[in-house]
Amino acid sequence: MGMQGPLTAQALGRSPYDDVVEWDDDHDEPPNTNDSGQQYDHRGRPINPETKRINRDIIRSHNEVMLVIGVAEQENPTTNPEAESDKRHAMSEDDVGINLAFSALRCVDAAGAFGLDGFRQRVLIYKRYSHIPFWDLYAQSRNTFSISRDLLPVYPSSSHLLKIHQFWPPHQ
Repeated sequence: MGMQGPLTAQALGRSPYDDVVEWDDDHDEPPNTNDSGQQYDHRGRPINPETKRINRDIIRSHNEVMLVIGVAEQENPTTNPEAESDKRHAMSEDDVGINLAFSALRCVDAAGAFGLDGFRQRVLIYKRYSHIPFWDLYAQSRNTFSISRDLLPVYPSSSHLLKIHQFWPPHQ
């Protein structure tokens, strides 16, 4: 988002250096008074409860505006059961997706090791393959296919790769 958030907050009259106002309790500390009617806080500074209430209302309204336009987020999002259920559902979907992606990666690796990689290497090495259309190459590969020539030489490395993937920790 860049500087858009802080600039919008500043345009709405808020500063990153404003005091954090807790909204749990709306009552102020009991003021200390002397004979002249002036009230003081716990540090001995003069306070005005009416001004403090007005400032809180202004800050609260600024917070509501920034929540509505999307500049700020609530500090304590709702912890209702539906939100928790949605979060658990999203996490389980992520786990299923990661497992499916990992299995698909293993299948693609095995297919590449068993046939596509050898076919690709033959195309890249020999010049005459680069001038033959793809479907002719495909037909020629199907006609000359042999298990002992095309599959067995790569079986040890691909089986080793599949064994490694079984013990590899899933991405989280």
